[in-house]
Order: sequence, then structure tokens, then C-alpha cells
Amino acid sequence: KLSFAKFNKQFAPNRTEFDWLSRDEKEVDKYIADPLCGFVCNAAFYYSAFRGIKTLLQKNEIGKIPKELPVYCFAGSRDPVGESGKGFNELVKKWKAVGLHVQAKLYDDGRHEMLHEINKQEVMHNISNWLYEQST
Repeated sequence: KLSFAKFNKQFAPNRTEFDWLSRDEKEVDKYIADPLCGFVCNAAFYYSAFRGIKTLLQKNEIGKIPKELPVYCFAGSRDPVGESGKGFNELVKKWKAVGLHVQAKLYDDGRHEMLHEINKQEVMHNISNWLYEQST
């Protein structure tokens, strides 16, 4: 509950403990039913995850990313992990500030699992189009 409960608050009243993942109830139910999902991570995982997030935002670390590498970022505007777009926009802004070629898309009302959202076809279409553009 310490790991995920706070993510669900903005979606109250909640049907499940994992409503924050997606607006698609079937996808949430599949997540809950999967024995490989929803487990509690150990302290080492959280240490590494938070350290990685901190690193993502450090200018000297961002500068190590090759400038010629195209990057496509996408997230949901209601993803509590990305601070409902605030953290996502901060990352994109910092990456662009150092000259990275970043294309970003923040999907209205999307939650955490954009590839399992009610508009997943749109998301996959946009990814596919971006990949095609990079190959031409």
C-alpha cells in the first residue's frame, strides 16, 4: 500500500487498488489477475528507481545522450507517477534544453499504462508513424 496507494487517490472512488494504471477496466483486471504483476518491490528496487529518476534530470548526465539520437516520449496527462504531466514536461524541457531531438506527446486523460489505455490504438499508431519517420 505504501508503494501504490497514493497513486489511486485522484481516481476515487476506486473500483480497485490499481485504477491509476488505466481507464480500461479490462486491462486493470488483467493486471490484477497476472501473478507477475502487482507485487511489492524490495528496497533495492526503489533505491535504483529513484536514483535513476534523479539521474535523468541531471544536466551533466543528459549531456551524455548522443545529440543525433531521436527520442520519442509519451505519457498520460493523468499519470500519477509522472505527476500528471508535470514530471513528464520537466524531463522533455530539460532534454530539449541540451539540444536533444525530442518529440513528445502527452495524451489527455491517459493514466500510467498508455499501451493499455482506452486509446491504445492511437498511441501505437503514433509510435509507428514516428518510427517510420525516423527510417526515411
